[in-house]
Amino acid sequence: MEVSNYKDVIKIPNGSWAVVAKYCDHKQPEYNLNPLSRALPLKLSIQDFIKNVKTLPIFDEREKEWGNYDRFDCIERLSRYFDPESKTIELYYKIWTVIASGYLGRNPIRPEYAQRAIQLYTALSSKGGKYIENFVKAPLSAPSITLFAPSGVGKTANRTSILELFPQIIAHPELGGDYYQIVWLCIDSPITSLKGFCSDIFMGFDRLLGSNYFDRHVSRNKSVDDMLAQVAILAHKHHLGVLVVEEMQAFFKLKNDRDEAIKFLTKLDNTLGVPLIRIGTDEMSGLFKDTFVSARRATGTAVIMWDRIINAKEWEFFFEGMWQYQWTRTFTPCSDELMSLFYEITQGIHDIAIKLYKMVQWRAISLGGDEVISIDLIRQAASESLVLVEPMLKYIREHPDKDDWKLKYSNIQLETAEYRIRCLEKLEIAELEALRLQNQMWAKKVSYSSPKVRQVIVALVQDLGVAPSVAKQSAEKAVAADEGSADLASLVSKAYIIALQTEQAVEEASSIEEAKKKVKEKKLNPTYAEDDLRLIADNAKKNNVKVYDALIESGSILDNPLKILY
Repeated sequence: MEVSNYKDVIKIPNGSWAVVAKYCDHKQPEYNLNPLSRALPLKLSIQDFIKNVKTLPIFDEREKEWGNYDRFDCIERLSRYFDPESKTIELYYKIWTVIASGYLGRNPIRPEYAQRAIQLYTALSSKGGKYIENFVKAPLSAPSITLFAPSGVGKTANRTSILELFPQIIAHPELGGDYYQIVWLCIDSPITSLKGFCSDIFMGFDRLLGSNYFDRHVSRNKSVDDMLAQVAILAHKHHLGVLVVEEMQAFFKLKNDRDEAIKFLTKLDNTLGVPLIRIGTDEMSGLFKDTFVSARRATGTAVIMWDRIINAKEWEFFFEGMWQYQWTRTFTPCSDELMSLFYEITQGIHDIAIKLYKMVQWRAISLGGDEVISIDLIRQAASESLVLVEPMLKYIREHPDKDDWKLKYSNIQLETAEYRIRCLEKLEIAELEALRLQNQMWAKKVSYSSPKVRQVIVALVQDLGVAPSVAKQSAEKAVAADEGSADLASLVSKAYIIALQTEQAVEEASSIEEAKKKVKEKKLNPTYAEDDLRLIADNAKKNNVKVYDALIESGSILDNPLKILY
């Protein structure tokens, strides 16, 4: 859960962030008697759960106008697309219940809690924890979950989205001192040995708490039993809510004796006292039969089996949600034909469907043009990019009622990086070809724009009777408009056409100017009345006589108006 959802947070020195406990009253009264379960967030409604975990890619229509390389990066956002399904909701409620009920028998304010700590330390001091199950006389009820799912159906995405709804570390100042509750710890690194598994748990605690448990408890001299006892002590000390182990099938492939792995997992179930979530492919079913049966009877392990999308409505919901995120220039609407084709190719496997959609868009962009996603384009991208997984997909198509493909093809992974590079290379080749053609055209244009060629063109046009100024102007326009494919004779013809159009325009302009001049001249030679003052003034100017004297002489004005008064 985001730290911002809590009012107060604490930075653990050399470790992570812890939220300060916010105690809630749950609907189930049994969860309200323990400060550890009261500190858990309230169980969400289905609507609130979907709202909190739904992750949609950032998308803006204007991004479609971006350059090719930027759009390639935008398409990568599809990897983060997550829209919860019904199985996601079911898993959330199971995990919430497992964590909350796991604290029922581990109340830090009850004497039984201290008693268990004494039992664990006593077991460790006696033969290095080898017989720890004999010392822990009060085993705690620790319900667990085992999730079987083939690769590509969203195990990790679902697990991550759900666990992030819980704060990973809760600080309890009211309980005194540095009192930290680790709600969940996930081990998702490859399991290479039993000691390595315990080491990963120590490092997980160190990463969160800034501690040095790895340095203190990991060495060649430490036995697996000793390290497992230390894990149990730390899980108890730091109030671990649930331990999540991914890729559980890796235990089946350990170099050590398989019986040792089975003993280890049995002891882990019996002594840890903390709920476990085991996640893996169907390969771990063998281990489950040998190891977890007794644990399931004692603690109520929930077994969940996930598969590819088979239900038509679920596929429609998933496909339509994904399809709306297109960064191609032309948007291709979703259709039943496209939906059916994608299912035929990917067989309802989430990971393959999303990755194929990414690669289809890359391919469309690399081809250029309108970038329309067509049936042929999808088939082409699939044939080019799904080579590694096609044997599995073909087997599923041919045996739709069989589940053995989960074991037969459990380790096949589809990568998109290589196909992206190939599309980028095709894009670069196309752009280089266009640039090369442009350079060739420019080179021709430069050669035709040379003074010698222009002079030849101008001279040829002039030989056809075009005025020199019009000829030069026409030649320059013909060369500038050419894309580099025309020869000299063609350029001359184009220049001559431009010249004729120019001369016609000049003649029309001259006619207009002449007409304007005649109108102006007509306006400048008006007809006056005989005694018009303007006529007298005009004649005076022509005879170099002062206008004033002419007006006096004509009797229009008096030389000295005062004579009338005297």
